Amino acid sequence: MVGIVIGVIVVAVVLFFAMQSSLPLKKSDDIKESFKQLEGRLWRSYVDFSITKQNELYARYLDEESRARVVETNELPNELVLAIREFHEQLGKELMEMEMYYASIEEPANQELVRYFITYLQARNTFLNKEWGYTRALLKQQEDALLATQLYRHARNQQTVAYEVFAAHINQRAKKLKVENRFQ
Repeated sequence: MVGIVIGVIVVAVVLFFAMQSSLPLKKSDDIKESFKQLEGRLWRSYVDFSITKQNELYARYLDEESRARVVETNELPNELVLAIREFHEQLGKELMEMEMYYASIEEPANQELVRYFITYLQARNTFLNKEWGYTRALLKQQEDALLATQLYRHARNQQTVAYEVFAAHINQRAKKLKVENRFQ
């Protein structure tokens, strides 16, 4: 009888330690999966508001004929102006969604990455606004074009720095977790 009790205790202890050793592995997998989901969400946002998307927007509305008209009239096609405004509004909505996403994240390291990404998106938004002002000032040949140019360049530099800080942090986290990411 004593042998059975000792046997049960030994089996219980072995099972207990076996389960404990598998928990860190499971937690590590959960952290990696959480990071992959985070990276995917941030990547979609990055692509949606990238310079490539912005250039596609301009290309859609500025063919050779439209460009010639812009040079003659110093005015952008109304469809392009509306599309630019919509792009800006969508970016504003994305910023609000990112703030909510940030609030929903429990892991501090992931929260930090989202905070850096939000800073980048804010800088991107500022840049787009300054670029829009710069474009309008140049088209109207306003005296403010020089100031608009300086503001545009400053905003572009801030956007670049914000992205580089974000990219360095997400790459560092991906390397630590031994997970690939697209922000390299």
